[in-house]
Amino acid sequence: MPAWNRYKDGKSKHNLFKAVIYAYRKEHCIAIFWSIIVTALQLVSPFILRELIVLIQDPESEIYAALTLVAALVIS
Repeated sequence: MPAWNRYKDGKSKHNLFKAVIYAYRKEHCIAIFWSIIVTALQLVSPFILRELIVLIQDPESEIYAALTLVAALVIS
């Protein structure tokens, strides 16, 4: 059953909005999921960069830890 036929006879003022949400709920869920992922990666980037700077300033730090942080920064 098309989304509009499901809601067009309702008594609510927002029938078109409900029909659009019903018809595209999968696409909206995917978009919300990726938005959360992108926002989280943008939030984490400055923290990774700060840790990388602290690690570079320490002369006794492991090179693998720095490379891991660089890889995480590139991925994010």
